Amino acid sequence: MVTLKQNVTKQMVNVENVYQRRMDLYQIWSYGKRVRQFEKETLTQVIEARAKATSVNINAQNLIPPPFKSFSSTGRFNFCFIPTNGCCGKIP
Repeated sequence: MVTLKQNVTKQMVNVENVYQRRMDLYQIWSYGKRVRQFEKETLTQVIEARAKATSVNINAQNLIPPPFKSFSSTGRFNFCFIPTNGCCGKIP
């Protein structure tokens, strides 16, 4: 009777060990799944950031230069253009 009880106890310990091993494997698998998801999100963000940093965005409003400003902040040289209407034909 004692050996039968010992055999049952031994088998229960084996069953508990198997369940514990399964639980450990599931936890490892679950951790790996979270790590893979994090790595995937990080890679996606890095790819998007690099694409955005190296992309060329042309806006038609940026192609037109702003009005010319004075050459100095003191108010001197307040003009940028010198009228040249027809002067090329009048140069001696």
